[in-house]
Amino acid sequence: MKNIHDVGIIGAGISGLSIAYYLKKNGLKTCLFEKSDRSGGVIKSKNINGFICEEGPNTIVLNNPSIKNLIEEINLSDDIIDSDESVKYKYFLHKNNIVPMPLSFNEFILSPLLNFFSKVKIICGLFFIKDVKSKTIYNFFKNNFGEQFHDNIIEPFLNGIYAGNTKKIYFEYALPGLWGAIKKNRSLVCSMLFNNKSKKNKTISFTNGNVELINKLTLENKNNINYLCEIEDINFKNKCFEIKTKSGEIFKCYKIVSTIAIDILIKALKYKPKYLTKEINYNPIDVYHISFNSDESHKIPKGFGILSKKSEKKSFLGILFSSFIFPSSTPAGKEMLTVLSGGAKNKNILKKDINYMSNITKDEIKDLLKINSLEIINKKRWFNAIPSYGKEIKNIRLEIKNIEKKFKGLHVIGNYYNGVSVSSCVEIAKKKSEKIIKNGNQNRK
Repeated sequence: MKNIHDVGIIGAGISGLSIAYYLKKNGLKTCLFEKSDRSGGVIKSKNINGFICEEGPNTIVLNNPSIKNLIEEINLSDDIIDSDESVKYKYFLHKNNIVPMPLSFNEFILSPLLNFFSKVKIICGLFFIKDVKSKTIYNFFKNNFGEQFHDNIIEPFLNGIYAGNTKKIYFEYALPGLWGAIKKNRSLVCSMLFNNKSKKNKTISFTNGNVELINKLTLENKNNINYLCEIEDINFKNKCFEIKTKSGEIFKCYKIVSTIAIDILIKALKYKPKYLTKEINYNPIDVYHISFNSDESHKIPKGFGILSKKSEKKSFLGILFSSFIFPSSTPAGKEMLTVLSGGAKNKNILKKDINYMSNITKDEIKDLLKINSLEIINKKRWFNAIPSYGKEIKNIRLEIKNIEKKFKGLHVIGNYYNGVSVSSCVEIAKKKSEKIIKNGNQNRK
């Protein structure tokens, strides 16, 4: 049969591009469908007069073999830029002061982030975590380590990952590895928080930003990507899927991998959900890139950046010291901050003009850091940036199992239930491709 692909992949973000690469590598004919005019999804790098501005993920952490091997296989190793050693230093905004995150037990004891009673409660947790049944991040840490520990350390830390509400984020979904370890060894959480001797995963980027990873994967799939190609209907006929686009084109594929939001997939399948009762909740994010002169760099500490918390009443979630993390990301004589705003604590940013909000944020940073040469060089608004890992994830996973069971040959991956980091998306894509390859393409003719 002509014009039939082994696997159709919906979405050409990092998940879709990665699984397409693995499947193609194993001899399968793939076809990617991307509704926008570019691949990469939220991974987007801009070179603005020598400033490498990341509008999506700012770094890539080499924390699993899949991401490491992929970079080697597509010949990107020579373009890797290692982060500065100072990235291990992170800071919290506390009572409008910049306070370092404790990296050792001694630093924890001396930290102004916690009072005496909180420190005693946390030390007790070294020996015994009394509550492993709490579902949300907030309840778990409040019950085991006290509310102050949650408010001053855990909440801002999670803001930097999910930009969500810890009272709604479920521990087992958001941090599955840590959750499993806690249930196995009730003192492990504390050893991970305060033991700085553990092996560190490398934090990297590339010469021209994280988009280099996307560009390489796009090149690997250059003849297989259909841009401005939004899916309208998916039907199963004659042992293969018929994919109809909004432009009226019809593609035939023996298997499908969907990386798009589950509610959009359900609509295309004309499937009546059994468990999913509402749309996935995504948090909006504004990203601002702000430059300043290097002669003012002494005004901020070396390190990764500053995390804020709700009680500080700032417009921003966090400030990344981008040019400290990757010194080559800025031209000579200049530094750059990457500021994240919005999230669950400030969803009303969508009702306000991005220029207005960025100027508010710049004024806040000027007041905090006492830097006079701040200049906004780039702004980006993501309306659906990061999925919330709340109780709905359980229903999403059940629904996906149902869909994959009902529609044999259809597979679902995505950052809304598998993990939000670049490395997690690559790892899941690798595992899913292995499953597809193992099962074989039985219908191929």
